[in-house]
Amino acid sequence: MKLVVLVGLIALALILSGCIEPSAICVNGICETSGNQDTCPEDCQTPSTDYVGADFSVKYPLNWSKATDTPAGAIFVPEDEMSVLMVSKLSGVEGTTAGSLNELIEQLLSPLKKTGTFSLIEESSNYLNGVAAKDITFSFEEEGELVNTRIIAAEKNGAFYLLALSGPEQQFNRDLPLFEETASSFKFQ
Repeated sequence: MKLVVLVGLIALALILSGCIEPSAICVNGICETSGNQDTCPEDCQTPSTDYVGADFSVKYPLNWSKATDTPAGAIFVPEDEMSVLMVSKLSGVEGTTAGSLNELIEQLLSPLKKTGTFSLIEESSNYLNGVAAKDITFSFEEEGELVNTRIIAAEKNGAFYLLALSGPEQQFNRDLPLFEETASSFKFQ
């Protein structure tokens, strides 16, 4: 009995000292420090649900609600309704006369540039489900408040696909990792 207690105390001392890290307990809904994306992906990812558009699908945060849903796309908002996540497909007559991705981006940004408060933060190349895309982050002022927006836009088979996150700076920064998870889940059907 003394031996069992002694072994137990030694094991406890080793665990508390950090020499032995307890293994992660997966599927408990908690992303533990010993758990991570590789060992417990089901606990460390944001719970999400699927949105299926006309010819694409995407996962969006489970605790966000669908504010608008059309055949071309949807708008989702978090519980505090401070930011907006949009997924959409645009083709010719559905809101743009752009013939190329660059023309589409210019049409989207042109009205904001005229406000005098537009500021380009970052512009780079990206991919949306393996298709080359433009990735643009910018800010502008609306009703005296700074609003940040990130758009990832791709063109496939003559249609444009957009993912966008927009919101006041603090909420935008809070929701940016969720937007990136959403963008990485985007699939063409």
